[in-house]
Amino acid sequence: MVLAPAAVLGLALGLTAAFAASPTTVVVDVAALVVALAGGLVAWHYFTVGVVTRLERLERDAERLDVTGTSPRVPAARDEIGRLAERLDAAAHQVRVYLDQRDEAQRELTDVLTASPVVSLRYDVARRTFSYASPNVDRLLGLSAEEAMADPAAVVTRFHPEDATTLRELFVGGRGHGDDRITAILRCRTSPDSEDWREVEATYTADFDERGRPTMVAAYLVDVSERHAAQRAAETRRFMLESIFHASPDTIVVRDAQGKVVLASSSIADLVVGEVEQPIDPDTVIEEAYRHGRLRREERLALHDMLRRCQGGERDLPPVITTGRPRQGGYRTFETRARPIFDEDGRVTGTVTVSRDITDRIELEQSLRKASVEAERASEAKSEFLSRMSHELRTPLNAILGFAQLLELDELTDDQSSSIDQIQRAGRHLLSLINEVLDISRIEAGQLTVTTQAVGVRDVLQEVTSLLVPVAEAATIHMMVETDGVGDVAVRADRQRLLQVLLNLGSNAVKYNEPGGTVSFRAEQSAEGRIRFAVRDSGPGIPLEQQDRLFVPFSRLGAERSHVEGTGVGLALSKQLVEVMGGTIGVESAPGRGSTFWVELQQAEWDPVPVSCEPAEQPPEELGPLATNGSGPAGVNGSLVVLHVEDNDSNASFVAQVLARRPGVRLVAAADATSGMELARRHRPHLVLLDLHLPDLPGDEVLDLIKHVPELADTKVVVVSADATPERIRRMLDQGVDGYLTKPVDVEALLKAVDDEARRRGLLGS
Repeated sequence: MVLAPAAVLGLALGLTAAFAASPTTVVVDVAALVVALAGGLVAWHYFTVGVVTRLERLERDAERLDVTGTSPRVPAARDEIGRLAERLDAAAHQVRVYLDQRDEAQRELTDVLTASPVVSLRYDVARRTFSYASPNVDRLLGLSAEEAMADPAAVVTRFHPEDATTLRELFVGGRGHGDDRITAILRCRTSPDSEDWREVEATYTADFDERGRPTMVAAYLVDVSERHAAQRAAETRRFMLESIFHASPDTIVVRDAQGKVVLASSSIADLVVGEVEQPIDPDTVIEEAYRHGRLRREERLALHDMLRRCQGGERDLPPVITTGRPRQGGYRTFETRARPIFDEDGRVTGTVTVSRDITDRIELEQSLRKASVEAERASEAKSEFLSRMSHELRTPLNAILGFAQLLELDELTDDQSSSIDQIQRAGRHLLSLINEVLDISRIEAGQLTVTTQAVGVRDVLQEVTSLLVPVAEAATIHMMVETDGVGDVAVRADRQRLLQVLLNLGSNAVKYNEPGGTVSFRAEQSAEGRIRFAVRDSGPGIPLEQQDRLFVPFSRLGAERSHVEGTGVGLALSKQLVEVMGGTIGVESAPGRGSTFWVELQQAEWDPVPVSCEPAEQPPEELGPLATNGSGPAGVNGSLVVLHVEDNDSNASFVAQVLARRPGVRLVAAADATSGMELARRHRPHLVLLDLHLPDLPGDEVLDLIKHVPELADTKVVVVSADATPERIRRMLDQGVDGYLTKPVDVEALLKAVDDEARRRGLLGS
């Protein structure tokens, strides 16, 4: 703008000088001057426009830098404007770096605030609006930060009305100090209609004006619902545990590592005589109990030793039994146990002792021991009763059957033989009844033992049927055996008892059958691992209403009025025998369709081997009429001296008449043990027939006396007794008797015992 006037002034001065020199020259000069002036004007125009344009661009870039923080690159130049543009571009780059750092910091802050459990709010009191809300505000109030700042009323509706009133009263009360803090527990929810109130711990700080009125309030909210719920649960649990602790009838004492009592249950007060002030000082109570001498010195030392070992870390310490006199009076017995308390590093931090009143338990144990002794005495008494009953019942039978057998040996008429036969049949029936009743009594007393083993199904059925075939043929009953599929398997049972049960079921099937009927024995797989024996007959059947009485002792369901003999205890005994062997027994029957009695037993593993179908040898509890221990040494020539010790006259007379049939036998009789021992020392008998129930001494003591007399060392002793219990037979054989004859005595068995002894001693020809 300054260049144009100067050029015009220069041009005017040049023209004036030229006219002064020459007009032609003036024209030329004027033309040249005009051209020069035009070029200058053009140059000045372009220079001015370029400078202005660059300056305007710098102005716009500066404005853009101020607003957005960015600026496009300005073409560089070597003049002042170019250098200014470079500096402006550098400033713009630095601004961009600062802005990037600010944005990164803002994002990190937003992330921290979002993840933080603390919700922040700033409230402008004058404008009644929130000037700031942290991005995690929606976690508590269900509102975004933008919604909270835009609608303060929505924030207020999220808080419980009572809490809002409380806060208002706190702030309106005014606190004229900027560092004042208000902390309160508020209730809030995530929606206006929600009933799920959350508990938050709110801390408020406020800026106050000169009049003490708040101008800006900052709130920091933390959700403490779960913490408070956990605290309430812990408090409830603590209260419950304390209630249990103090309600426990046991006395519980907790001590620290130094042995000082830190906690004790309420029951410790019972250790002190008289009234106790509350609260109880456990140390005082314990020391007072010691001081008043409620524990003996050795008991106190035992307790102190247990605590000392417990503080040393020993765990499984034996309890200490003490006797004390509590406040209620009387002496009580306590059992005290101790356990150490460890921290996470395994160090002992204390001990806990539990003292339990076991007085009632000890009294109960004593009463149980007394009851056990009484039960044992009762069991012994029952065993003695069974033995006595066996003796008392068999003794008269011995005379009845014995003399009947003697009469049978004589020549009798047909009528006399028939009468003797009736006597023997009735006697054997009575003997069978006695045996079954005694078996039932032994089972109920728990004295009947069974020896279970693998018993082959086919073998036992063949043995049963071989024994029953003669009876079935006499009654014209056809008998069948079916063992398809289970013939080579075995059951776990006592063979002799199983045989007894099946014989009982089979004989009933024959007795209560129709003439020409059938009896079938069948074995089949029942449930898994069990075998069923079924005995089916074609008899009249049993009504359903009577079937529950089948296994009741002495219940014959009206058969006692028929011609069929029976005792009514066979099925009852069979049921108990089967149950003792771990099996079950039952019946299926209907009138006119016959009956099926079945027995189920557990299957057993075994390797089948061929066995004889002959009847099995009787075990010790089923000893025959004579059980022996073997032969003795040979005697001298002459008569066989037999000493019979028996207090029953009829039995003594019976034996005398039996032995009278052996001319080579000289009988010496005694009615009691004392006279029997005198006769034994005097006559030195070869054989002693000894009754066990004598009026002055038991038979086993008499046996012991005989064994201790040197002159009687070769004397054989055979018991002749009505006590037929397996336990008694086994015990006497173990004590050294050489044989055991049960009453009623079988005549042939008695004669065989005498003959064998005479033959062994060379007194009888072989």
